[in-house]
Amino acid sequence: MGPVRVRRPVAEEDPRRNPAPLADVPRLVAEGAARYNAGDFWHAHETWEQAWHSLRAAGMQDRADLVQALVWVTAAFENQRRGKPGGARRQLTKALPRLRAHAAHASALGVLALPEFTAQVEGALAEVPSAAAPRLLIAGA
Repeated sequence: MGPVRVRRPVAEEDPRRNPAPLADVPRLVAEGAARYNAGDFWHAHETWEQAWHSLRAAGMQDRADLVQALVWVTAAFENQRRGKPGGARRQLTKALPRLRAHAAHASALGVLALPEFTAQVEGALAEVPSAAAPRLLIAGA
């Protein structure tokens, strides 16, 4: 018999169990963008992850996939900051196809100029470990 796995209880705030209301998604996307643009990648990732779980729970998979791509971009720059260029490259490589595939949903989330952002992410991939995070434009910001 193998080792016994003990599962830790999931916190009530866990967005996997209790996603934020769908009405909060625009605020979460904008808040995540502000944190990302300020270089606060960890908190941007956490904020966008809340939006991602909300969209998934609502069955809005295309929009959720776009937000997940933003989560991966943010994780890439956090990895780069932590001295993990391989992780940064992997995250950016995962994000690029989703950014391209779901560009049509960007305006519904308040994301502006996604094709330009995507091109800059592609350029950043070639510059890891010293890539600059491209700025993400959000409506009303």
